[in-house]
Amino acid sequence: MPKLLLQDRTVVVTGAVRGLGAAIAKACAHHGATVILTDLLADEVAATAESLGANASAQVHDVADPASWQQLETHLRATIGRPDALVNNAGIVRGASLAEATLADLRRTLDVNVGGTFLGIKTYLQLHEECGAASPGSIVNIASVRGLIGGARSVTHSASKFGVRGFDKGGSGRTRASRHPRQRNLSRADRERHEHRQPTIRDDGLGFLCP
Repeated sequence: MPKLLLQDRTVVVTGAVRGLGAAIAKACAHHGATVILTDLLADEVAATAESLGANASAQVHDVADPASWQQLETHLRATIGRPDALVNNAGIVRGASLAEATLADLRRTLDVNVGGTFLGIKTYLQLHEECGAASPGSIVNIASVRGLIGGARSVTHSASKFGVRGFDKGGSGRTRASRHPRQRNLSRADRERHEHRQPTIRDDGLGFLCP
């Protein structure tokens, strides 16, 4: 039997209760990964994880809250260490024009979509340093076509997704940024590019995650 794409890998997917996040988690589980699904909706994320089988589990998690990331980090450190991949999927959309949007709308959207991505990256890098992982690992930041072109009825969402792309564009001296956002599947990660064995930040649409 051929080895599955993500066999013996661990993946954390935020915002995994439904929609794209649930689909990503399902695809990862289908390809053999142990998947940790996180979301604010405790009962629903537990049910989604249960539907994926014994290799999936759920954690209640608010991506906009640093303390919640600390709790998740503590849990990961005590169970699996640094996961092989983090998918920063959690996000919100508030449909409003520039005239209709409020400052509160903007702040909440940025807290979740940009702040949550930032805290996820920081948490992953911290675990990478502490756990001494042998493989470089991957961070997948889910952006949107609205991070490429604006939308008249989604100005706060668009601003936040341009911000998410900025993490890939800016990167850091300790990470290897990969490719521009696109709306199709990720290509296979090329391990030969990781000469410094640092996590790769990806800013992409995701159909399935390759090792």
